[in-house]
Order: sequence, then C-alpha cells, then structure tokens
Amino acid sequence: MKNKTEKMGFTLIAAAFIFLFNPNFNIVDVLPDFVGYAFLCVGLSRLANINDDLAASQKSFSRALLVDVCKVGALLFVFGLSNPEEQNTMLLLVSFVFAVAELVVLIPAYKSLFGGLMGLGYRFENTAVLGSRNRSKKNKTEKIRLFTFVFLAVKSAGYTLPEFAVLSTQSYDEFSSALYLYDYIGLLRSFAIIISLIVGLVWLVLIESYFSSIRKDKQFVAGIAREYNEKILPRTSLFVRKSVKNMSLFFFVAAILCIDLRLESFNILIDTLAALSLIICYFSVKKYIAAEKGTLFSFVTYAVCSLAAVVTEFSFFSNHYYGKIYRSEEAFSSYKTMLLFAAFDALAFLFAVFGMGKMLRRVINDHTGFYVPSATVNVSEKVEKVHKELYVKVYLLYGAAILAAATDVFYDFFANTVKFAGLINILGTVVFICAVFNACYAISDEVESKYMLD
Repeated sequence: MKNKTEKMGFTLIAAAFIFLFNPNFNIVDVLPDFVGYAFLCVGLSRLANINDDLAASQKSFSRALLVDVCKVGALLFVFGLSNPEEQNTMLLLVSFVFAVAELVVLIPAYKSLFGGLMGLGYRFENTAVLGSRNRSKKNKTEKIRLFTFVFLAVKSAGYTLPEFAVLSTQSYDEFSSALYLYDYIGLLRSFAIIISLIVGLVWLVLIESYFSSIRKDKQFVAGIAREYNEKILPRTSLFVRKSVKNMSLFFFVAAILCIDLRLESFNILIDTLAALSLIICYFSVKKYIAAEKGTLFSFVTYAVCSLAAVVTEFSFFSNHYYGKIYRSEEAFSSYKTMLLFAAFDALAFLFAVFGMGKMLRRVINDHTGFYVPSATVNVSEKVEKVHKELYVKVYLLYGAAILAAATDVFYDFFANTVKFAGLINILGTVVFICAVFNACYAISDEVESKYMLD
C-alpha cells in the first residue's frame, strides 16, 4: 500500500505560491498572501521535523502571515477611517512600511526554505534538488532561490515606488508648468503592476516546475518518507500538537477572511474564502483530532450559502443601487433576494462556527489537562477545572460569532440609511477575530503543556 507520507507536504507547498505570485495594487491584494503563507506553514509541518532550516522557514512564514494580516487592518484604516485628504500620503507610508516588513521576514523564510531543501538533497539521493553535482555552477535550487529574491524585490517595489509620486504634490502650484509625477499616478501604477505581473508569472512557472520535479523525484521523496516513518511517525503526540496548531492557524485565517472589505459596495474579501479555509482545516487535521462529518457538513453549507450571497449581491449592485429600490419593482425584488441570501449566509456562518466549537471541545476533552499526581492534589478535579476554563473561552467564541453575524445582517439591512453601519460590521468581526485567537491560543497552550514531556 502506498504510504500517505510520501507526498510530505510538497503539493500543499506548491499550491501556496498560487496566492503569492500576483502583484499588489497599493496594499490591496486580490489573492490574499496570508492564505499562501498558511498553506506553506501547513505544508512544511512534516518536513520541519526532519530539517532545522525548514523548521526555521516555517516559523518565518508564520510571521509573514501575521504581517499580511496586519496589512488587512491597515487597509481598513487607510480606506475606511483615515481622512480622505490624507489617504494618498497614508498609502505611501503604509505601502513602504509593509514592503520593508515583508522583505525582513520573507528573505530569511525563503533562504531557509531552499537551504533546507538543499540540506535534504545532500542527505538523500535526488535529481530535482541539486541537479548536476558539478559545483562549478549553481544547482537548480540555488537558481530558483536567486530568482525568488529578485521576485520579492520587484513585487515590493511594484506597489511602493509609484506611491512616492505623491511627494511631488507637496509643492504643487496650479499656475506652474512644472511636471508633477502624481498627475500620472495611474500610469505609474499600471506600469508597475504589469512589470510585477510578468516577473510574478515567470516566477510562478519556475517554482511550480521546481516543486513538480521534486514530487516526481521518487528516490528523494522515498528517502525523506522513510526517515519520517522511522523516526517521526511513531511520536503520536507530536502530530496531535501540530494538528492543533494547524487547526488554530486555519481558524484564525478564516476569522480574518470574514472581514468585509468593500469597494464600490462590493465585498472583495468574500466569505467563501473563509469557508474554504475551514474545509481545508478539516481534512488536514481530522486524522488526529477525530473531527466528525457533521462538522464538515457545516463548513460546506457555509461555503455554498456564502457563494450564493456573493452572487446575489453582485447581481444587485451590478444592475441597481440603493436609491432605486423604492422606484423599481425589479430593483426591489433583487434587493429582497440579496437580503434573503445574506441572512442565510449569516445563519450558515453561525452553523460553521458551532462546527468549529465542536472541534475545539473535542480537543479540550481528548488532549488537555495535565497535572503531576501527588497526595495533596486531586488530578481529576484539576483537569476538570482546566476543561471548564477552556469551555468558557469556546462559549465566548459563540457569543462573539453571534455578535459578528448580527452586525453583518445589520449592515446588509441598513447600509443605505445608517452611515456607520460598515464600521459597526467591522467592529463586530474584530471582536470575533479576537475571540477566535483567545480560544485557540489557550487550547493550543494547554495541549503543549500536556504533551511537553513526550
């Protein structure tokens, strides 16, 4: 029987780059990078047990995920809360800060990634990682590593350099014939996006080809899998701990993806992405957390309902606007349909969150609660106390989810009459994100405590 560990996460690693190649428009990212970083963290989870460089790479990509999540928060600030007159200057500041922050974490991350792969290449027979053994020229991995650094520089420069044109407006004089770069900001951004896209596509083709050749290198993958099976696989507690960490990561990413980022009334960060994150989480951890099929059903239901809500919202705003709903029967009918599916989406969201809670409660029951037995301590009472404390955090998560769903519905029903409906919606989602982080962090910490001596 073919061993499931033979893939060793390379497929998931390759899938991650699909979310990372595209250029940003300012700090707006159509394909969220943090989804790609989450894929990389999960894909490297097995390899990190075998090689220290790959473990360091996984840690760096988790930091990159946090940086990108902060970028989403900055996006909300720039376009939602900052003074419109200061938005252009804020875009320059935020773009520059995050470009530097990303390079600081991503250069070491990719350096460790390729260094770890070359380390494995020297330990196990291969043709994909090192290629020719002739050290007078660079091997395959060194070449793709070099181009990756070029890609990172071009991508960061692509969404940062055009924004410096705003500095030319500081001495703007309408009677002067001087050339002001900001008059051509659209052209500069378009040019930067085109260059970044071309380099990104070339990088995507090269790196996908590279990891495809690794997956097809049977000697190499079999050698890694053999060591993994013999030295790592027997340590069951290690996989429980990693599964809980992965589950927490995917839950947190899903919570972030629940934020509504609206552009011209359209939500560009659709909830279907959050549902997909939950579905991927289910399949990646079900072996060691024993997730039930009913939980998967709740996640799939959320995906279907959220997609239906996206379609009806797109249909309404593509053909109508709020001011038209009381003057056109067709617009009013489309508006009612949009509200109906928005309500279904909110209910499906709650259904999915209760599925999340069910997985968390299973982890609490099976993998938390550890105390050293002694004559003066009743272990069962101590364990029960720990469980109750963690249950409270899950119940708070439920409450925060209800609040987030309520503010989402409030926005859908009153966005055309209440100016601050969008802000209320964002605040409700932020409370939910904090509750997810609080519950997952506490549970993960208790799991680590229980298995720390294994």
